[in-house]
Amino acid sequence: MYKRQEIEDTLQPVIRMFRHPIYHNILLMHVLAVIWLAGALVALVRYVMRYKSLFRYLSVRDTENYDTVLKKYGLDSRHYDGIEKIHFVYAGQVDSPCTAGIKKPYILLPEKEYSREQMHYILLHEIMHIKNKDLLWIILIEVLCISFWWNPLLSYIKSQMLQLVEIRNDSRIMKEMDEKETVFYMQALVDTVKNTKKSEIVCSVSFNNNGMKVLKRRLKFIANGTQITHMAQIGLVVLTGLILVVNV
Repeated sequence: MYKRQEIEDTLQPVIRMFRHPIYHNILLMHVLAVIWLAGALVALVRYVMRYKSLFRYLSVRDTENYDTVLKKYGLDSRHYDGIEKIHFVYAGQVDSPCTAGIKKPYILLPEKEYSREQMHYILLHEIMHIKNKDLLWIILIEVLCISFWWNPLLSYIKSQMLQLVEIRNDSRIMKEMDEKETVFYMQALVDTVKNTKKSEIVCSVSFNNNGMKVLKRRLKFIANGTQITHMAQIGLVVLTGLILVVNV
């Protein structure tokens, strides 16, 4: 009880500062609240505009049938469960293969050539993202970053969440691989990061578009056979919630 009173006494100067009148009945906390909401609204509008822009772009692009993509690389559809529901688009705007769309999933492919082996692992990786509905996690963390745009911890949490999504995806794919296939998968990750610029496509997850530092971390997890569970992601979200509660 004493400690609680001590904390309240310590916070009294801060509380008085926020309740300080600036103009008539307008308090400092009212001004800060308006700035908070205005910043969140601007960030939300920009995010929605980028989202709509992406799907306007996809709507005017010619989509490739999965059979066409598989035939081009000599791959068998039996290795890619659910591929028949996915739309493929060759997009000059992306440097690394990525997935976009929830109800209508797309795999965006750069306008560059890949080997048969590379495309095999790209498809396994992106299809796993779609199965896991990882885009929902991406949207969740984006909403949190928009809502609490003033909190620098959110940027760090976002980067950790994105890495966690990729590492968990890698670990799930590796469950079906032997040691030789794991090495080939790691090599495909290294090959695709070469000559790839870091760019962010709104509401998407990429095969390998986070730079060499993140790639090294992913390769370390793969080499060690580390498994990232669904609970690890939930734990990070809970931690984010606690940080936000403390800051409100």
